[in-house]
Amino acid sequence: MTEQETRELLLSINACYPNWNPDDPELTVKTWHEQLENVKLTEAKIALRNHIESDKGSFIPNISVFVPKRKEVYGFKGRVYSHEFYKQLEEENKGW
Repeated sequence: MTEQETRELLLSINACYPNWNPDDPELTVKTWHEQLENVKLTEAKIALRNHIESDKGSFIPNISVFVPKRKEVYGFKGRVYSHEFYKQLEEENKGW
């Protein structure tokens, strides 16, 4: 995701969790962007929605909510997503 998309994600988090007030907004953008540069904005928005709908939704999400878990399978290192995630992503991107 681009830095601008990172800002958009952080604004969405702030809209959902108005008590979240980072001490240094620019450092927050920079740090989150560094960690999320390989994540698509649509993936991050799905992760935010899933977090809000989960039993942890009353807590402000930390950055690890948005970073896909990596798993080594037969020497292949890559992202591992649930079937539900792929179905949700497919639904969101219909008509593209």
